[in-house]
Amino acid sequence: MAKRCTVCDSEFKVYNVDGLYYCNKHYLQIRRSGKVHRTKYDPNEIRVLDTHAEVSLYDRFGIEKCRALVSLDKVELIKNIKWYLNHYGYVISKNKEGSVVWMHRLITSASDDFEVDHINWIRHDNRNENLRIASRSNNGMNKLEPKNNTSGHRGVVWHKASGKWISRIKVRGKEIHLGLFSDFKEAVNSRTEAEKELFGEFAPREDDID
Repeated sequence: MAKRCTVCDSEFKVYNVDGLYYCNKHYLQIRRSGKVHRTKYDPNEIRVLDTHAEVSLYDRFGIEKCRALVSLDKVELIKNIKWYLNHYGYVISKNKEGSVVWMHRLITSASDDFEVDHINWIRHDNRNENLRIASRSNNGMNKLEPKNNTSGHRGVVWHKASGKWISRIKVRGKEIHLGLFSDFKEAVNSRTEAEKELFGEFAPREDDID
């Protein structure tokens, strides 16, 4: 049986160090610093759990940033690809031509005409049940509240002239006025009900404010 590196599973130039096997790269690390450390070239670790798998994502310093989630039936599809977390929180790689490969698009086999919606808004959660193919319009329905909304809830803002909360919603580029409310919770609920009616399955899954 071929000897394999205990760190990266490589069979290339494997050395025995106190009963453990290391490839040439990790052997040199031990010789220089007395320990093994990650480099940007090391493969992602994949932990297979009972219901899903976790893919460790590292920065260029070898520090783990987060763990991408994938369904068990997709492990074979993604395991031999080097994955990273980009600035927007998506899990990506690059192919031999230098083009970006998006994990969520690879998993869903989405065509260029469609987008992929992360149902729970977590962009590194690429389990089957959290991904759905959507049009650009549908994908825009399931969005987090913009940071410039001071009310803390999408579609609800303070209407200074009336001294009330205004609730509104935009569908296909057209804004619909849902009403003015003295009670903030009522304004939020009116927006939530409108989302369910107009957006259907793409309505953001969010509990009403207590």
